[in-house]
Formats: sequence, structure tokens, C-alpha cells
Amino acid sequence: MTLFRSRHASALSLLDLPADPLDVQALAALPQGTLEGLTDRVYRQLDSEQPSAYALEWYSALTHEWARRMRSGARLEAPAHHGGAGDHEEP
Repeated sequence: MTLFRSRHASALSLLDLPADPLDVQALAALPQGTLEGLTDRVYRQLDSEQPSAYALEWYSALTHEWARRMRSGARLEAPAHHGGAGDHEEP
């Protein structure tokens, strides 16, 4: 099953990728580890000589999901940056 249309084999031909980058419910349902892996693979695809036609759209969707999880305070499996807003309060 190839979700990204390209003439070359792609790191984005993944079974664990939701069918549509605009399906925010499917992206929200991804386990953290899967989200991490997908984001990394899509980034590598963007950094390649011949990125998939849809790589930028997927990268945008995946990073928006990361941002949503960070804003909601969702517990992440990866070590989080601890220099958040609490360290930068205004007087």
C-alpha cells in the first residue's frame, strides 16, 4: 500500500500512516512512538533529493499534531524540554 504517489520507493509508504493528513482524529490516535517515527521518516523524505509529492503536507500535519500534544500537556514518552513557560514568567 503506497500512500504517497511517487515513481520511487519512499520512506512514506507506511502502513501505520493514516490515510489522510487532514484526519486530525487519526493523527491524535497515533501512539507517541509511532508519531515520533513517522515524523522522523517524513523529515528524512523531505531532506532527500527527490522527496515525495506529499511529504511537506504530511510533515505539516505531523508537526501540528506534535504542537497540539505539547499545548494540551500530553505526557510524551520522549524526554521533554523542561525550560517551558514556567522558567520565563514575566514580573
